[in-house]
Amino acid sequence: MNHVLTERSSLIVVGAAVAVAALVLLHGPVDFRALEVVTALVGLGGASAVLIRQAQREAKEASLRREQLIEAVEAVTEGFVLFDAQGKLIVCNSRYRAAYPMLADALVEGATFSDILHRAAERRGQTGTPEQLAHWVEIRVKRHLTTGKPPILQLSDGCWYRISEHSTPSGGTVKLLTDVSELKVQDLKESGGR
Repeated sequence: MNHVLTERSSLIVVGAAVAVAALVLLHGPVDFRALEVVTALVGLGGASAVLIRQAQREAKEASLRREQLIEAVEAVTEGFVLFDAQGKLIVCNSRYRAAYPMLADALVEGATFSDILHRAAERRGQTGTPEQLAHWVEIRVKRHLTTGKPPILQLSDGCWYRISEHSTPSGGTVKLLTDVSELKVQDLKESGGR
């Protein structure tokens, strides 16, 4: 399909050049400026084919790099999610989704952190006024954007996680969930369940 598109675009440019050349030759003396235009158009026909092939190659390479990135994110043992500077989810691995089973379907590329929080509140049956919900989301977004000592929390999958959030140079946020359930259970046993 792409090969056909490349040939068609080249033929269109070459066809236009031939049409201009025919008009020049049919309407009187040879205009050397017009011939330069025709020559340039014929050259563009070949150049456009080269540019289209180069763009196709670059798109294929970008797709391969994205697939490699996703494979790498899936290979890590931690839950991993990356949000861009606007708070939109870029990539999320299955371990992160497993930690939030009630939200797994909402953790998709393009979803905003704020929208995900709203969905979490709805699904947990969080009560309160719309203003209270908005305030809770605002506080949680601020915590998301502020890096500090990683808390250890029990999430909806029942496991305990060390949750570390890191800012990226472009203003995004990377969040890592490290399962520390065994350590937490051991600590609880040693402290008498407190």
